[in-house]
Amino acid sequence: MRSSPVVHLLESNDPPDEREVALIHQFLHEIRQSLDEMKALPYPGPELDGLDRSFQAHLALLSLIRSIPGELLSHIFTYVSDRRKVGRCVIYVPPWRLGHICRSWRNAALSTQFLWRHIVIY
Repeated sequence: MRSSPVVHLLESNDPPDEREVALIHQFLHEIRQSLDEMKALPYPGPELDGLDRSFQAHLALLSLIRSIPGELLSHIFTYVSDRRKVGRCVIYVPPWRLGHICRSWRNAALSTQFLWRHIVIY
């Protein structure tokens, strides 16, 4: 099995561009074939877990959450911070809490003026 063609994306939250998406799809296809071959063996071996982890990591690169535009994130953050609760999760000091997720969320949170209304200083 060859190494990942998009190692730099595995170590970041950046979205893949069109060329990288094609590379990821090809790599996933290769991993799937290797997984199927290994699962057919009577004793697949420890490599199976590593291949499965690699498959899941590369599949996550295609997640749409990576490519949400900052403007849309700002609208979502404004909606969420106005309610201060999402499901069971209560959000305190929204710009700081939301900015801990990834670089694009931090940029969106810091540039969303509405979030700065909710900062509490003790």
